[in-house]
Amino acid sequence: GEGEEDGEDKGLCMPCEKYAEGSYNKGCVWVHPGVETPCGECGDDQWLKGCGGLEAGVCTDCVVCGEEEYQSRACTPIKDGECALCSGLLDDQPCGQGSYRKGCGGGSEGECSACEACGAAEYRIKCGGDSEGECAACPGCPHGEVRGGARASR
Repeated sequence: GEGEEDGEDKGLCMPCEKYAEGSYNKGCVWVHPGVETPCGECGDDQWLKGCGGLEAGVCTDCVVCGEEEYQSRACTPIKDGECALCSGLLDDQPCGQGSYRKGCGGGSEGECSACEACGAAEYRIKCGGDSEGECAACPGCPHGEVRGGARASR
């Protein structure tokens, strides 16, 4: 039958045993069934890629976000992190009126920061998104008139 040659029983080829996530089968080869072995640990800022089945995996550096990206998912011992564009964060998590997102990029999502008040006879324009905007002079009034209702705004 199968596995027999010249009257000798050589046995059947069987698949190596597979173990739960977090371990692999070490040493399953030829007639040795192998042993369940925990996946190893990696250094700081690394994750273990490909541990499972018959593979021990390999330590891989965690993703480094670009200048205009923030880390949308942290790197864990068994899964790489993910980066996303800061522009998407401005849409998904906008800052309130009178504030803007300051410091997003290089892995950081930054924080909402209030736009600073302008000086006397000035008002702030274009505050929002990732910009603090700028101060602009209030338009003047003709001689003998005064502007009512104007105030320094953020």
